[in-house]
Amino acid sequence: MSIVTFAVEHKDVEGRIWAGTFDIKTRISRRDVIRQDEIERSILGGSPQTAGAYARSLAEIISYLRVRITKAPKWWTDADGGLELESDDVLVAVNNAAVKAVEADLKKVLDAAEAAKTEIRSELPK
Repeated sequence: MSIVTFAVEHKDVEGRIWAGTFDIKTRISRRDVIRQDEIERSILGGSPQTAGAYARSLAEIISYLRVRITKAPKWWTDADGGLELESDDVLVAVNNAAVKAVEADLKKVLDAAEAAKTEIRSELPK
């Protein structure tokens, strides 16, 4: 499991500052994938397939963050992992920062794999 830290500092439409650091899993297990799906369906209720696009989008973001965030500021945990936030822009700011952190870690892994591939090729007989 790879965990990275990212920071958020966001001023919402009412002028409140939402700031803090989060630790996030950049790679998740199959169990986490199943848990994410379970969380998403539980947020949407008894008939998730009939939920509107907006509700599905929120449930997808919240479930993604729930399985990945391992440490968060008090305001985030007090807001039930974003579910109780009144403003979408805070949730979007946290999600965007989280996705960026996950993608940056994945890029490091891919770059290292490419470097290793190049090194191996350079050592092969011609």
